[in-house]
Amino acid sequence: MHFAVGMACGAALSVAPCLVRPRLFRQLPRVLPLAMTAGGLTACIPDATRLFTEDFPNAPFAATLGSRHLRDWLQHHADWFFFHGHLDRQPREFALHGLALIILLYNLALLPTLFRRSPPPAPQPAREPRPQTPSNPA
Repeated sequence: MHFAVGMACGAALSVAPCLVRPRLFRQLPRVLPLAMTAGGLTACIPDATRLFTEDFPNAPFAATLGSRHLRDWLQHHADWFFFHGHLDRQPREFALHGLALIILLYNLALLPTLFRRSPPPAPQPAREPRPQTPSNPA
């Protein structure tokens, strides 16, 4: 669910400037999927210490990235990462809801590119015929 909420927040942060300056909507199909992915990854940062302590303890910098001090600091400031702390305090796990939300949001991000009208191709200038040179029958 963390990734899905981060995606929604990333999408909101990328659409907000478009509401202020409508001409930015043209860039939205390119920016929206990237902003959603970055938001989802940002929302998962407080859980990264567990990745280095449990899954990859022998990885380079695992002692630093999985340190107890960093884990405690990230858990204390978890709400900076798109409501991570609030989601951790939920009484039930909503992993399936999060997966459905991720699929829905990525599909919504693809819609503008699918239905965007491309400008008609520019007319090609008329070609002048090549001058015929007499062949040398030598």
